[in-house]
Amino acid sequence: MPRKGFSVCFVAALCFLCSGQFSLADEARNSLPDPGCSEPRIGNSASSAFSVPADQKTHPSALTMTSSAYSVEKAPSVLITPGDPEPFKQIEPPDFLDQSQQKTTLGKIEATIINPFRSAAIAAEVSGIIEHYNFEVGDHVKKGVIIAEISKKRYALGVERAKQSLDAFRIALKRAQKDKEIKEKLVSLDASSVQELLRAEAEAEITEQKIHEAETLLKQALLDLEACQVKAPFSGYLAIRYKEPFEAVGSLEKMFTLVDSSKVYAVAYVPENLMPLFKKGAKAAFNDSSGRQFVGEVDKIEPIIDPKTGTQKIFVLMNNAEEQLAIGMSGALESVQ
Repeated sequence: MPRKGFSVCFVAALCFLCSGQFSLADEARNSLPDPGCSEPRIGNSASSAFSVPADQKTHPSALTMTSSAYSVEKAPSVLITPGDPEPFKQIEPPDFLDQSQQKTTLGKIEATIINPFRSAAIAAEVSGIIEHYNFEVGDHVKKGVIIAEISKKRYALGVERAKQSLDAFRIALKRAQKDKEIKEKLVSLDASSVQELLRAEAEAEITEQKIHEAETLLKQALLDLEACQVKAPFSGYLAIRYKEPFEAVGSLEKMFTLVDSSKVYAVAYVPENLMPLFKKGAKAAFNDSSGRQFVGEVDKIEPIIDPKTGTQKIFVLMNNAEEQLAIGMSGALESVQ
């Protein structure tokens, strides 16, 4: 091909390519949305742009996509004013009680039980057969009186045997001491050896030690004999008898229960939020089922709160000299301000 003809063809091809690029650019520009348009316009190109009308409220983080990239544009802030809710109204409980009644019922604890001031299950110190009781259940007994007796023949024989053993050792001690004196004189006259004297002195010392042991055994036998008489450790009522006459009882086995009810405890489990009303020394009143009221004061408080119930155990001490409060009686406890 001639060189001139080749140049003409090259220029024509270059013009054709430039005209194609300009048409594609125009088409891309035509596909962009018109700002004044109320509807988004989508072009025929591969990339499309999305826009929202200006008068429509949009979220501040709205996205605007262009043909080149995604860009985040901050839209105008939108003030959302919801409808004002109705003002909160506190619901008051119905006033069933007047102020004076509320004071008397404040801190009232139900299911309060009367417990004895002290009680003890008395056990036998020795074993044997119960010969008889000197009191029946429900009788009032004073401190130191004999309530029951256990057969003591065996223990009386033990005392006699201990006495005889002690007497025998005392006689043996006298003999050992006399023998020691003789050995001392013989040694001074060179008629006996020092070894014999030492043996006599040792015999006397051993006998003295046996006397001390015999005295201890005698004291123990006397204690066992005395323990056959079961006495009341304090004044109170004979509440329970675990053994009856002619029955066998073992050492440290329970025979009866003694209860002191001259004073009583009103025992209650107080919720934690009411404990400030029942501090130690505070006044409290026990109301029985018949409406009688007995006033006492908080004497003991258990330091541990029950995690299951959230309550704390308290003991209100009350005078019961007239025996108006029976053990096991139930009622209600309230704080007395």
